[in-house]
Amino acid sequence: MIYTSLRHKGFVELIRREVERVCAGIRERFGVEVTIDQSVHDLIHRNGVFPVQGVRPVFSSVADILDNNLAKLLFRAILAGDSRIALAYDETAQSLQALVGAETVNWPYTGRLDRVRQSSSPDKIANAAVHESGHALMYAVLFGLAPLQLTARVASTYVGGFTTPHPVYETADALIRQAKAALAGGIAEELVFGKSLASVGRGVDRERATSMIIDFVGRFGFDHEFQLNYMLGAEYAMDRTVAEPDIEKMIARLVAEGRAELGDHKSALLALSGALVTAGRLDSNAVTALLGEHSITTHVRTEGHLTMPSYRAALHSTTRRD
Repeated sequence: MIYTSLRHKGFVELIRREVERVCAGIRERFGVEVTIDQSVHDLIHRNGVFPVQGVRPVFSSVADILDNNLAKLLFRAILAGDSRIALAYDETAQSLQALVGAETVNWPYTGRLDRVRQSSSPDKIANAAVHESGHALMYAVLFGLAPLQLTARVASTYVGGFTTPHPVYETADALIRQAKAALAGGIAEELVFGKSLASVGRGVDRERATSMIIDFVGRFGFDHEFQLNYMLGAEYAMDRTVAEPDIEKMIARLVAEGRAELGDHKSALLALSGALVTAGRLDSNAVTALLGEHSITTHVRTEGHLTMPSYRAALHSTTRRD
């Protein structure tokens, strides 16, 4: 699935505030000072930030990782008469490490989503890697941007790992490019595995692409043959079925164009998919470097970067010609 995520810094700030709230509560009620290492923040982020589900998973992860485990440490500290607790997480050993006074305490811990990701079969990871790489490659080719994050070890069969945090100024061209990027995951699976082995993970992608093209034709009038607004309701409602043949043809054309474009860059698709299978997760810099090896120029931009046409330059150019 391709979606516009909530801002990364917003989730980071939310986690910071929740951690501070928990620590302040312990300090006020029991007089124990708790220090939480950045590694624990990262653990919460990795297991609690699930953009399509909003912020609720963050709160549940804070409760699961902090509240439950700090309760054990707090009991130990009170019995020993200690007033300080320091908590960190060792990703390599997958264990929480605490310092209660002068005593060191370690115990195994794996986040809920980490457990799900680790349990993914190699075949599922390979399937997800190709699907998400299809999205990322088409996004890079059409927009010249790298996704903020690309993930193959996902927590659900139908929730993918291609995050595009860059808002796009909506134009006729931008709608077409976004629809093609949405369709690219399923197309990539067909190119690599064959149509018979393509998964149903494309379902949400096609819903998104279809809604864009329906808007393209029936709401915004970008198709010169259909100028009525088919999205009106009540007494002004139009028969939306009239435009369906045109929408069908347009989406079929986009699929054909997308298949050709991904086919032209199949070596990059396979390389990106292979790297994603190995690493499990790639950031913008890694994607940019890898695609650069295949002569695809991709820029790394911070989340919130607006993809905007050069209207001002076009206006000045037109004015000079006139």
